[in-house]
This record gives sequence, C-alpha cells and structure tokens, in this order.
Amino acid sequence: AQPEALVAVDLERLRYLYANAIVAEKDLHYLDNLKNAAERYKNKDVSAMYQYETAHVYQKLGNTFNPKTNETNQWKLKEALKVCDDVIAAYPESRGAKKCSVLKKQLLKEQLELTVERYLPNNCLAKVLVRYRNLSTLNFTAYKINEKGLKKLSELYESDKRLAYIKKLPKITDWNTPLINKGDYQSHTIEVLLPALKNGNYVILATKEDEDNTEPSYAYSTVQMTNLSLSQRRTDKNQLFQVVDRNNGNPIRNTKLTVSYRKNYRENTATKTLTTDSNGFAAFPLNNTNYRVSSIRVTHGDESALFGNTYINSKPRKQPNRKTFQTFFFLDRSIYRPGQVVYFKGIVVKRDGKLTQPATNESVTAVLRNTNNEKISELDFETNAYGSFAGEFVLPSGGLNGQYRLEVSGTSNLINDSHYFSVEEYKRPKFQTSFEAITESYKLNDSVTVIGKANSYAGSNITN
Repeated sequence: AQPEALVAVDLERLRYLYANAIVAEKDLHYLDNLKNAAERYKNKDVSAMYQYETAHVYQKLGNTFNPKTNETNQWKLKEALKVCDDVIAAYPESRGAKKCSVLKKQLLKEQLELTVERYLPNNCLAKVLVRYRNLSTLNFTAYKINEKGLKKLSELYESDKRLAYIKKLPKITDWNTPLINKGDYQSHTIEVLLPALKNGNYVILATKEDEDNTEPSYAYSTVQMTNLSLSQRRTDKNQLFQVVDRNNGNPIRNTKLTVSYRKNYRENTATKTLTTDSNGFAAFPLNNTNYRVSSIRVTHGDESALFGNTYINSKPRKQPNRKTFQTFFFLDRSIYRPGQVVYFKGIVVKRDGKLTQPATNESVTAVLRNTNNEKISELDFETNAYGSFAGEFVLPSGGLNGQYRLEVSGTSNLINDSHYFSVEEYKRPKFQTSFEAITESYKLNDSVTVIGKANSYAGSNITN
C-alpha cells in the first residue's frame, strides 16, 4: 500500500546492475526496466522516482555528445527535459518531481565562456571563441582598462561586483552577435569577430539580452593590443630579452625596457632600464642573486606593452673539476627466458674536467640481482686498453621472473652503475604487424589514413 521503501531498494538494485553490468546496449536495457517499473506503479507518486531516473540517464547520455566524434546522443538532454516536465505536471508534490525540478534547472542553465588570445596586433581584426549553451543572442562591449584596473579586477571575486566594475570602464565599442540555438540544450562553440582596436589593454565583455535582468549571464576576457612581442633566453652571463615586431618577426632596435623586480623574491621592488641593440636584444646581467620579475614595460615610440611574471635565477656556479666514471652496458637482448645465458659487455669511461677517455686497468665487480634484489652471481674483471670488459651469467631456471639488474662497482668507489633487463616466460610471436609508409603530405585538420597489416612469419595474412 505504501511502496516507497521498496521502490528505493529496487532503484538501488537497478543502479548497481547498470554500473557493473558488461552487456551490449545496457543503456537500453536499463531504460526498459525503468519504464516497466514506472508502469507497475502507474498513477502513484512513486512512479515519478523511476521517471526521474530515466531523465537522469538521458542527461548522462546527452553529456557524451561531441559534434565531431559522437553525434548520436545530441538530443538526449531535450528528452530528459520532457520527462522532467511530464513528472512535474503529473506528480507535482512527489519526491520525484522535486528531483526533476533540480535536474530541469541544470538542463536550462545558461553557459557562457570567452577565449581570446592574450596579445593581438594593433588595428587588426581578430576572433573570439565563444562557448555557450541555451543562448540565442549576445551583446559584446570592448572597454579600455589600464594596469591598475587589471590588478583591481583580478582582486574582485564576487560576480556582481566584477560586472559592475567592468561597466564603469570607458566604453570603446559594442556590437551584437546572433548565436545558433538548436534547442538541444548542448554546449556549442562559435567564433565571433573582434573589431580592430588601438594599442592598449581591453576587457571584452559578453552579456545576453535579458529583459528582467535578474541574474544576467556574462563572461569577459582581457586582451592587450600591441605590435611588440617579447621573448627571452638565458646565457651563462645574461638573461637576454628580445623585442620583435609581432606581425613580421623583425627585431626592433632602440626599444626601452623597464624591468620591475624583487631581489631574492622578498626585498622591495626595484626597477632597471634596458635598451635593445640592433638585433632587438637587451641584456640583464646575471649574478649570485635571484630575481622575481613582476612586470616588463616595453616602450617604442608611441607604443607600449606590458609583460611580466617571470623569474631570473642566479648565475650558475662553477663546479670544481672532479674525476667521474660512467659505465655503458651492452646485452645481447633485452628480454630473456629463465635458464638462458646473459652475454654482456661494459665500457667504462673516465671524465676529468673536459677530458673523457677510456678507464683502463680498473678493477670492477659485476653482480647479477633478481627482482627481489637478491644476489644471484658475481664476477670480477679488469678493464682492458679500451676500458671494456665482457662476461656471461646463467639465469636460474626456477627463479622469479621480472626485472633483473646487472650492477657494476669499482674498488675506487667511483664506479657504480646498473642496467635493468626482463626475465619472462614468453613464446615466440607467430605473426608480425606493420604499417605502410605514409607518402602524402598533410596539414592541420586533415584526416590521415594509416593502413596496417598483420602477417604470419610464413607470409599468410592473419584475420580477426
């Protein structure tokens, strides 16, 4: 007479089966079971729980939609919304209707994201990538902002305060863009044209047309318009900054760089002014101090740009010349069976400053260890005139399989190297796979066809 507890247990059972079953088309089986169970309790409020679970499955399937790889479930979110509406209409006071109301809000929730390149050339048309859901039209506005404004905007965490702050900035231009709303409640992307803007920093704001304006959907992104581009690299003595033209890559000479930094990451901020040479380079000398660069102001003529957030580490210290040894190993194969013979060779080289030469007449010990780091066997050698030694180990027939290790150590304690190899019970392969050579040229977004074949070593084709 009151089947709420039974329905709760039955749904738990069905969810467990759905999560752990490995059968073909288990989504269809699950939905059929939910439909039949809802029919058993037709005209009772508990039927809404099965229907909510159906809508939840549609939502999960709809979330797998991808316009490039999986278009099958594009309309499942719409089906989920219809189920929710039917439940809310038929059983408005039921627990299932309350859960459907929450799910419906999720399905109808608007989504809006903007992606703009961080730096763009002056007075050139560019594109803004818009990811949206459940929107039909957007209003775009470009606001001018300075460095202090950018810092203050980054410190605002409440959504309404950020929007209010942006709208108080100087407006440069605005425009409207219609979006393609297919009514599938899925996320989609579109590229929107960004008008040509002068040198400076801007906030690109996108808002929807909202009559009641109770909870405005908006997104914003910042962009700096500049023809200047800054790159950096490091030498033994300097941190080199290069300024080039963003449009053609030509170096820009006589450009002023104002570097704001803190020594050792904790002292007060200081500045250093640099000027680029004929190749667009400006050198920041290295010493024994670490620098945290907060900003680099680049100025050339009437144009300026701001870059920053980088580190300049201290000058590398000269290491005293030390004599070191290194052993290079050569094995006859990389994988062995138990009981096989491991033939190995080692070449020991000695480095003294910048001089590298064979380590001759060095006494070395080679040790074979199994996967549990237990010593299996040991051999002593003396390197020849070429710094090499060679020997063999017999692997135990009944030992453990896995990663074995060949260790080499010297009496001077300066030689200490190791090499790993596998010991496994394996069978020789009966066939080989190969790919035909790619002879065409491809560009981005092309489809590439790769043909592979499986042939037995006797020459016949391998099927299935």
